Amino acid sequence: MSPFDDGSLSFGSDFGSAPSKGGGFGSSFNNQAGFGNESDSLESFSKEVLDKLIEENIPPVPSNFATYFEKILDEKPEEFKKKIHSLMELENEDGGDKRLVIEKRIKESFTNVREILKNVSAIYKNISLMSDISKKRVKEISNVNNQLAVQNIVSGLNKDLDKLLTIIKNQSVVLKDLYQQNAAIVKEVEEETIFDSQFGIYNKRYFLSQIEKEIKSIKQYNHQSTIILSKLSNSVAKTIDSQKTLMVMNRTISKLLLKTSRRSDIVAYFQDGVFVMLLRHTDLFGAKKTSERVSELVKSTNFFIADKEVSLNISIGIASVKTERSVEENISCAMLALQSSDENPAKPFFVCKQDEA
Repeated sequence: MSPFDDGSLSFGSDFGSAPSKGGGFGSSFNNQAGFGNESDSLESFSKEVLDKLIEENIPPVPSNFATYFEKILDEKPEEFKKKIHSLMELENEDGGDKRLVIEKRIKESFTNVREILKNVSAIYKNISLMSDISKKRVKEISNVNNQLAVQNIVSGLNKDLDKLLTIIKNQSVVLKDLYQQNAAIVKEVEEETIFDSQFGIYNKRYFLSQIEKEIKSIKQYNHQSTIILSKLSNSVAKTIDSQKTLMVMNRTISKLLLKTSRRSDIVAYFQDGVFVMLLRHTDLFGAKKTSERVSELVKSTNFFIADKEVSLNISIGIASVKTERSVEENISCAMLALQSSDENPAKPFFVCKQDEA
């Protein structure tokens, strides 16, 4: 079955290979985006924003930088503004709109919950009323000896009960409808979540969306990024017969991956015990160094199970993010490398054969 069927230590030198002469992010941006001379470059513009903040004695924190970035950008030529906005749109694709939709749906869910509680309260009151009417009619019957009068009281009670039963049925229908609406909203919100609550990291859906976004970014700016897949090695997993213990081990691995990641990296849970990292602006050399560090850190972590010490070990597969491959093909390439690593536990990692120099 395809893996797509289901629904801080810093690494400094791991960031990637050194840019070629005249290269780097800014140069790549200028060449491909078509900026004219150096004064119009992204680097010069960013420096201009920073200089303005310092000149006006304003702390150069991200929020102030963003404000002045927009302010000074407004004064630039239209063509320059379009190119900068194009970059910004690529970096923030669909994020705001999706958050607005989710927020709206959550508010609708809260409204439905309030209505459900109101209906439950009304049903309770009607049942209490039914009980009070029944007690009243029973008391009336106990004080009457006339058979015809008793029949009239019973008939009246039946009519009252029928009325209340009709009201409760209608309220139950409303209650059921509100519940179904709420269930649909919860499902919709769950489908848009980006967080895996089991491991405290991003989930598969979010990771795949980031790979897709990264492929677009690489096409435009021509940098290198890599994928690292990792999992508890079979040699360790097969010695553990407790699912609870395996979960604890996997949670430990997820924490170590987070600990060794940079702010720009994406750490996520993929599926079936497999974790994944997206290392942006990092070439294979940097990814290999990262893998070595992760592997050593994991190996230095020991567990005691029934007085028996167990050393953790993970299998690691590495692949470059290639623009000529689809999201699925990039992940599959890393998955094949992960399988090779699982079959050869002596080596800390394997690189996808397609990406080996």
